[in-house]
This record gives sequence, C-alpha cells and structure tokens, in this order.
Amino acid sequence: MIATLFASHLLDSSGGLLTAGLVGLFFGWFLEQAGFGSSSRLAGIFYLRDMTVVKVMFTAVVTALIGLQYLTAWGLVAPTELYVLDTYWGAQAAGGVLFGVGFVMGGWCPGTALAGLAMRKWDALVFLVGAVLGSVLFNETFTLIRPLYEGWNAGPLTLAESLHLPMPLLVAAVAVLAVAMFNLCTWLERRAGIPPEVPSWGNIIAEGRTYFQLVPGLVLYTGLFLSVTILSINMLGDALRDALDPKLASRI
Repeated sequence: MIATLFASHLLDSSGGLLTAGLVGLFFGWFLEQAGFGSSSRLAGIFYLRDMTVVKVMFTAVVTALIGLQYLTAWGLVAPTELYVLDTYWGAQAAGGVLFGVGFVMGGWCPGTALAGLAMRKWDALVFLVGAVLGSVLFNETFTLIRPLYEGWNAGPLTLAESLHLPMPLLVAAVAVLAVAMFNLCTWLERRAGIPPEVPSWGNIIAEGRTYFQLVPGLVLYTGLFLSVTILSINMLGDALRDALDPKLASRI
C-alpha cells in the first residue's frame, strides 16, 4: 500500500513542501509544452477559436482517473488515503465566477501566469501582481465575507458519490465525454478557420510538442476500453460471487 503524504500527515513537512515544489516545476514545464504560455491561446477558449485548454484539461482528468482507478484496483492506493477538499457551495460558486471573469479578462490563471512569467511574458507579471493585491483585499475584508466563505459546507464530496455511480462507470462516462469534447473542439476550431494539425512520426522526433497532440487521443480511447473492461470484470465477479456463495456475499 502506498502511504500518501496526506495519510502520513506530512503535507506541511519539509518533504511535503519539497515534493510540492518538484511537482510544480514539472507542472509548469508541461503547461508550457502544451501551449499554456500564451495568454491569447488561453483566452481563445472563451471565443471558441482555440480549444487547447479544453483538450489538455480533459486529457489530464481522464489520465488521472484511469491511473487512480488502477492503483485502487491493484490495492496500491486506498481512497481513504486521498485528500479531498470540503465542498463550500457558496464560496466555490462565487470563486468560480470571479475566477472565470479574471481568466477571460487577463488571459491567465495563477498557474499559467507563472509559466508565462518564466517565458518572459510581462502581461503575466501584471496579472500576478493583481492576484497578490486581490489576496490582500481578501484578507482585509475577510470578516465581512466570512459567512459566505464558511457557509453551505457539504463536507468532502466526490462526483461518484454524488451521482451514486461505481467508479469504473464514472471513469468510462468521463472518457466518453472527453472523446465527444475532443471532436466538438476540433469542429469549433475548423469553424474558426484554424486548420487541424496532423502530426506524423517524423514531426514527433523533430518537435517534442507534436507528441503531446497524439497523447490525448491515445489516452482517451485506451482509457475508455480499459475502464469498460474493468467495469465488466467487476460486475461479472459480483454476479458470480452472488450466485456461488450468497452467504459469503452478504458478509462482504
């Protein structure tokens, strides 16, 4: 069993902070490789002309879901050892609106702004200064907004629990949704006059970024197949267990 930093109470330790720093370093590098070092590309999603953000985010979500599903199925990670933030309906709804407005106005989010600053995009620096000033304003007015900040606490929620779905089925559904979104994004980009990029193996060797354009489709279609397979095996195993030994099933 893999002992996570959360389960080991080491999130705020020196090892936890070092791990967070390394993860952040690689995260920023992958963001830049995916094209997130351009504010015009990031803002393009709101104008339905450049859907790179949607493609990359869906790829990340599906990859994480599939990886976590396998780690859980193999007994390497227990769901109880994963840290899940509490859900605050009011604060997260208001924060989502503010985040979206800031994103479309500035063309950056905090993570991509840091990646952009590393690429000497000075508008990202302006955005980050605004983020710092906003944090100071939040701190100074916290007593006024505290009821919203702490209200409507629903505890730690997951999508599978909220929808009452088994995790393999949820993974398969998200994979199907991601494939549909990839096709929709391609259609929107063609409608905006952006020709689709067709990567070749020669380009993969010559240009590293092209590799990241192949990975999403491979991950999504492979993930969909494997998720449905896992779900079928689980259902078949449950049916066989109930048929062969109902008493054992009732004790499990």
